[in-house]
Amino acid sequence: MLKFGTTTHDLALIALKNHQNAFTNPKTAFFQKKVTLEQIESSPMISSPLRLFDCTINVNGAAATNPTVYQTIDANGTLTVAAAGDTPNVEIVLGDSTGVVVSKYKFTTANEAQLVKKIMLENTSLTDAAVSAVYVSYKNQAGETVTHTGFLSGNSVTFSAMTFYVPANNSAYLTVSVDTNEVSTTGATSGNTFRLSFDGDGATEFESVGLGSGETLDGTHAGVADVAGSVMTLRKTKPTISLASGSPAGASIPSLIDVLYFNVAADSRGEVTLDAILFDMNSTANASASVWNQCGTSTTAGYCTGSQLANSDFSFYDMAENNTALDTTAETASTSDWLLLESDGSTAEAADVIEYALLDLPSDEEIAAGTTKTFRLSFDATGASSVSDDTLRFDIPDEAEADALTTARNAIEWEDANTAATDIVGTSVDNLPINGGALLF
Repeated sequence: MLKFGTTTHDLALIALKNHQNAFTNPKTAFFQKKVTLEQIESSPMISSPLRLFDCTINVNGAAATNPTVYQTIDANGTLTVAAAGDTPNVEIVLGDSTGVVVSKYKFTTANEAQLVKKIMLENTSLTDAAVSAVYVSYKNQAGETVTHTGFLSGNSVTFSAMTFYVPANNSAYLTVSVDTNEVSTTGATSGNTFRLSFDGDGATEFESVGLGSGETLDGTHAGVADVAGSVMTLRKTKPTISLASGSPAGASIPSLIDVLYFNVAADSRGEVTLDAILFDMNSTANASASVWNQCGTSTTAGYCTGSQLANSDFSFYDMAENNTALDTTAETASTSDWLLLESDGSTAEAADVIEYALLDLPSDEEIAAGTTKTFRLSFDATGASSVSDDTLRFDIPDEAEADALTTARNAIEWEDANTAATDIVGTSVDNLPINGGALLF
């Protein structure tokens, strides 16, 4: 049974055939009794998985010329459930989407094959409004893909009458996908979250049957327990950020130079508005007593002036309008669009090495639905030493790096089309971090 996946139903068919042959054989020495398949499968269990009609009657034996055939009965099987290695992480899921994979679970057996008949998925403490339908897909014993459809109600959905086959001493996978509701004033809300977790710790949420032993497993058995899915956030649209072709790299001159080109694309479902961007400045000052990458005079934390590094050294452009800077606010201690930061994210003061530069756009920059804008960051690197081979590189960090700063920052801030969702941070924004090219002076 372990090797071939034989079931108790298969054993009953053997017993039925043997009893039928005995009933129709006039030379049968013992009970000529006709039995049905239903009688065999409902007869008392003698020693699992053998029932009464699977067993021989008590008789005096005699020598036989045929070799003896032995049947090995395996112990009851076990089943464990875990998140699959390729289950999606925290993601932005767009409204009005179909068949979006949100979770994947790995079922692993020991001793015998299992037939999973029932599961429950739970959307704990989150909103059902984001999801219009839930699907689970798996392979049955014939290797065919089977898909069931369900609907969240009261933060859960149950799938019954399943035929999810998990081979003995092996693993099989259950994929969970969803259709999402449209983000609108009458539909779902941008920022709605959901998480479809496997609920397996109760007696009624889960059911699996061992195909050798016939034993039923539920959430009270060891190994069958809750497995958390990833939190998904519903949005109307989203930005995708990428390094632009031709972004500067290689040999450069210590002067006013372009240091980074990058693209921001808006999904076709709606426009994206860019509010703020954090740039990670990686620089070296190799010459003795060099201070070119340090904050100059500072009367207000985060605002630097003077012949060393200053807020006015930074400029930001839409490359389609290359001669018009987007950081247009007059540079004063109280009005600068730029905030210069130390390595821990705190605002820089005089003589601090600048590690981050935070741009808060004075006019939010809109990228129309289905389009891409390319932006250019320029920086005055005057003071860097070409003799000492100073270097410079600008990146856009991911949200994890920005959040981990002692003074936490946001990698980017953006707005979601015509919704109330504003100042959305960089969590789950595709392609972050963006690493610019290294410039060698």
